[in-house]
Amino acid sequence: MSRGRRVSTFTLDLNYLSSLWPAESKFLVRSGDGPPVSLDKTARKEDFDGIGGFEPCDTVRLNADRGYLLWVNPRGSVQVKFKYGRTGDDFKCFVNPEHKGVKVYEVRSFGRELIIDGKLPFEENPRYMKKSAVRPRENNFEFQSKNGELNLLLEVVQDDGFQLPPAFKLNYVLTL
Repeated sequence: MSRGRRVSTFTLDLNYLSSLWPAESKFLVRSGDGPPVSLDKTARKEDFDGIGGFEPCDTVRLNADRGYLLWVNPRGSVQVKFKYGRTGDDFKCFVNPEHKGVKVYEVRSFGRELIIDGKLPFEENPRYMKKSAVRPRENNFEFQSKNGELNLLLEVVQDDGFQLPPAFKLNYVLTL
């Protein structure tokens, strides 16, 4: 990988798209065997009954090609952007959501495509990749980056009668 050029690393950018969030909502990002990084910085004073906002973007340097994003007390929506250095090299991202209750969209230049609806069992999704001997169960949904970036939009299901999850965990594996 380092044949004559500088080795790049993966990063993860989070953009909080909702203007108001419950103060107890936060993110944990873990990469490889390192300790989880907590993203729970409040950007505005909590002056509306315990509701505050977050900084518009946080970047986490991923020190391994696998890990997870844990969204505790999910509300609203967040854009998750995986990037590979500044080279623009494309990569594949395999994800495995562990809990229902959050929709996953792939954001492209022409719009967004719903990949996981957040309500149905994952096995019923047409893009679900079944477990095999060469592919562990954590790689259930495959995405391909464009120009070294992959944009996913996570949005909490807001249907009446659907119980909000206490947490949403998205495992990821990145490959060049």
